Amino acid sequence: MTTHTLKVWPEFYDAIESGVKTWEFRRDDRGFRVGDVLVLEYWSPDRGACEVTNDVPPLIRAVRTRVTYILHGGRLGVPEGFCIMSIERMEE
Repeated sequence: MTTHTLKVWPEFYDAIESGVKTWEFRRDDRGFRVGDVLVLEYWSPDRGACEVTNDVPPLIRAVRTRVTYILHGGRLGVPEGFCIMSIERMEE
């Protein structure tokens, strides 16, 4: 089992956090495997993790998930070099 920390854009992060989105489509450049932990961090392309004001460090919002299934590229329309992972939230 490996832990991967990945950035997630706001609209996707909110869906994962609420439990509606239970999958991730990613470039398969880390050797993802069933059982790996994905630490999915909120990331805004415009502002990063959050706005930093008055020397307050950025707030890191993250959801811990476990990979339960992987569909690797080259099958069923998934492009080579990519994968679709089924994920489940882990208890905090």
